[in-house]
Amino acid sequence: LTVNDARRRAGHKEVDFLLSDLYPSLDAWILHASRSENLTFIPNSVNAANPPFAAISPTTPGDKELAKEAGLVHDDAKVMRLFCLAFHHFDDEIGRKVLKSTMETSDAVVVLELQERSLLSLAAMWGEFFLVMLMTIWWFPLSWETLPRWLFTYWIPIIPFIHAHDGFVSCLRTRTFREFINLIDDVMGRSRDAEIQGVGVTVRRGDWVFTNYRVLHTWPCLYMDAIVGKKIEAPIAIA
Repeated sequence: LTVNDARRRAGHKEVDFLLSDLYPSLDAWILHASRSENLTFIPNSVNAANPPFAAISPTTPGDKELAKEAGLVHDDAKVMRLFCLAFHHFDDEIGRKVLKSTMETSDAVVVLELQERSLLSLAAMWGEFFLVMLMTIWWFPLSWETLPRWLFTYWIPIIPFIHAHDGFVSCLRTRTFREFINLIDDVMGRSRDAEIQGVGVTVRRGDWVFTNYRVLHTWPCLYMDAIVGKKIEAPIAIA
């Protein structure tokens, strides 16, 4: 059941997804977009710290009519920024710029990471070395075309090592919820909060509310860490 399947059953408007990246993978995006009426993409390079007009919310201050007259296109729908296994790629300086842009030009944000900075997660990522060896047999059956992949998987295991190393580094770069909120504190020019701990915690920063979730995705020790932020229009009480 997809997001839009659930929304249709509930009688809600469908959600459109817009792919963007600093280095667009156009061949893959064209294929996936052809399979979904709700999936499109921006073919040009997009900097998350400086998104184009099509990727900003209509609630963003500015002369939108003038922008449209200049040929810029927008569907006038509110915007939620989704960073899927991506936010850990940003260092602190870029992360602050991305969050500043996100809070100024969108209505919500979701940061998803399938790994975390923990000993169990690090150990599991090194296990990917052997997982790649195992799954290559089914994903890439031996042929002349896949022979180089087999050579660099089994004879000289460069590919499994790269996968494991990438996962290991991703774990080390994944921020905790407190570290994420600290970046927002930096953006807002306020003192960092050292007391933010735990899962399910909700904090408010200005007219934004952020909540942290943690869900087991692979037994027994791999968790998805999700940070959900939403711009609010009226004051709310937060414990």
